[in-house]
Amino acid sequence: EDMEGTAQSGFRTTWGQATTAPRDLIAVTEDWLAGAGADVDVVEPGLIRVPMDTDGQQWILLVRVDVEASVVGFYSVLPSMVPEPARHEVAHFLISQNFDLLFGSFEMDPEDGEVRFRTAWAGGPDELPTDAQFYELVAPHAPLVSAHIPAVDKLITEVLTRG
Repeated sequence: EDMEGTAQSGFRTTWGQATTAPRDLIAVTEDWLAGAGADVDVVEPGLIRVPMDTDGQQWILLVRVDVEASVVGFYSVLPSMVPEPARHEVAHFLISQNFDLLFGSFEMDPEDGEVRFRTAWAGGPDELPTDAQFYELVAPHAPLVSAHIPAVDKLITEVLTRG
């Protein structure tokens, strides 16, 4: 009661709001990705899209930079959307995969079936990540995601075939 203001939620809403500072986290992140040989596509300040191709598997890596919170999130988005009838079994599979991971986690959007693998770097005020910190965080994405794309696709096919 007696409060004024608005509340917002949602993936797109919060990602569209980025702030900048001199030699900020956004620039450091973009420079590291470009230096690592990534094909960097800046969608908007603080949101970067990088096409990935490893072991014959292709997907998109989204990088979200929140300067205010000093966080860089790395989201490997699997190419297949999980159809509604397969979401329960795929979610169960992803939970089992998360159980022994020492870093990161798989997640699935229950609304549209998008599957992502997520890790993040978080620093203190005015702290910037080193190249080594970014590398150690992002390097495991490629083999882990490329191994899970066919596994998720196979599970979807099995569930849909069973009817």
